[in-house]
Amino acid sequence: MIKRNNVQAFKFDEKLKEFFLWLSAEDGKMFCSYCKEFNKTSRSKFILDLKWMRIKNVLSHKASNTHKTSRSTFLQCVSQ
Repeated sequence: MIKRNNVQAFKFDEKLKEFFLWLSAEDGKMFCSYCKEFNKTSRSKFILDLKWMRIKNVLSHKASNTHKTSRSTFLQCVSQ
């Protein structure tokens, strides 16, 4: 966490990508690259403002059916 002018700003920790290869961040938002790319029907795309970033949210998303389906689609595309 970084403080700027007494406002807390969160910085995405790139070390998280060692454990969650699908986790990305841009424009102050954290998201699942699998779901962003392959989940075209569900509203649950796991896009989260970094100030609300918590590991429990990442783990919860990883266990979701939406993520599992998107990951499966990603793996099918890679294996072709």
